Amino acid sequence: MRFRAELEDFYVAFSDKSIREIAETAHATGTIPLTLSTIQKYLYKIRSEQTVVSTIDAPSKWKVLEGKYIFGGDKSSKKVYTIDFIDKLFLFYSRNGYNYTGALLCQRFNLAPRAFQEIKNTFMLMKDSDVISPHTLYNTSPEELEIVRDRQLDELLRSGEQAKRKYDAKVNTYYKKAIEKENLNNIWLDELYLNLSDELPELAQITIVDNPTATNEEICVVMADLHSGAESKRSKISEAYSVEKLIESLDRVATIINSYNSKAVSIYILGDLVETISGLNHLDSFKVIQDGWHGSQAILGTYDILINFISKIYNLVAFGGAGGNHDRLQASNKMSDTGATDIIFGFLERYIADKGAGGLKINYDPVVVVDKFNDFGFIGVHGDKGLHKRNMEYLILKYGIDPTQFQHIMSAHLHSFFCSRGDDSEIGRRVTIPAIITGSEYSDTDVGRGSQSGFVVLKSNSFNKSTMVVENI
Repeated sequence: MRFRAELEDFYVAFSDKSIREIAETAHATGTIPLTLSTIQKYLYKIRSEQTVVSTIDAPSKWKVLEGKYIFGGDKSSKKVYTIDFIDKLFLFYSRNGYNYTGALLCQRFNLAPRAFQEIKNTFMLMKDSDVISPHTLYNTSPEELEIVRDRQLDELLRSGEQAKRKYDAKVNTYYKKAIEKENLNNIWLDELYLNLSDELPELAQITIVDNPTATNEEICVVMADLHSGAESKRSKISEAYSVEKLIESLDRVATIINSYNSKAVSIYILGDLVETISGLNHLDSFKVIQDGWHGSQAILGTYDILINFISKIYNLVAFGGAGGNHDRLQASNKMSDTGATDIIFGFLERYIADKGAGGLKINYDPVVVVDKFNDFGFIGVHGDKGLHKRNMEYLILKYGIDPTQFQHIMSAHLHSFFCSRGDDSEIGRRVTIPAIITGSEYSDTDVGRGSQSGFVVLKSNSFNKSTMVVENI
């Protein structure tokens, strides 16, 4: 069977879906060059094989020694997990507990899909399983079991997990309706904001800080690729990355911006605000996501980080951006939605309308964001779409607010700063800007390249000509 390993990963990651749905998802990613019918046939075979394995020899597969489950083959392939760890897997996977999908469970507990499948087969872990693993269940008195289950229920209720799932479900429901109805006027965001406003946790309040002593003219700050929620601990080239590192980096950005002593600051973020919403942008996304940072946590956490960042900037007049490929709500990369940025910027706009924030303008477009300054124009894209790769003259004539001005076309996506030959002329300049994220195991090992974290500042010089400054952080 060709592509067995890849198909087994899909089967495990989407074990709560039908074979046809799994096949359609695998086929849509474009990573498995097989026909849909062939993928479906192979998945049926994989399911048949795994069902046979789990029913024939599962009862005798494990034993307990010194508080640990031991199972597997010979000494070199034996698996050892603590009883407490396996108990947690039962609690989080069972529909009687947290009811996590297999993919989210792998992400939370940093398990490879194959390792999780082996655990499922060994312990007969299913959606209808108890919330306690076999050894604990058979070696605990009924009275003690009742206490354990009560404690787990209390933890589940206190965790806010149910409210989080409710939020995730509403976000996806409203976004799906918007796509189906081609609701392009953002009424769906109004409805989502109103319905969720009472359920949102307490988030930071936007504060616009004025600096009346500022002496310099306007600046336009352009950055991209925050990848909020990404976690990289074992990078070979780049500095380790996490949510905490992102917050630290944005604090540095704020300090550098304020050092320009500008009377009017505009900030644009060109996509990939989050690492993933679905937790399944790639089959191994669970390896590079900070614990729990997906779904509503990714949206609300990023929203909170941005509000704190905004509140540290002096004389901020505009805040905006565009969507990126990581900002989609769907797992498949064939979907072109930018749901996360739609929601984050939509909520910012509605929050400002509700609360007022010193005339701050939100300027967001999911595909191309534009602005006009005294001596230059700005066109911003993420860089992942075919439109973004059109020639510079086309983009200037099509999207420039004033095409007679010198236009700075800013792109992101590639996590590196460069200007290609032919993208620099008397009418404009197109560059790919550096990323805020420091890097990851993927960029270091697979791509083999790292880049200094940074951003770009556009401003006018003393001769009323535009100047571009690349700031490293």
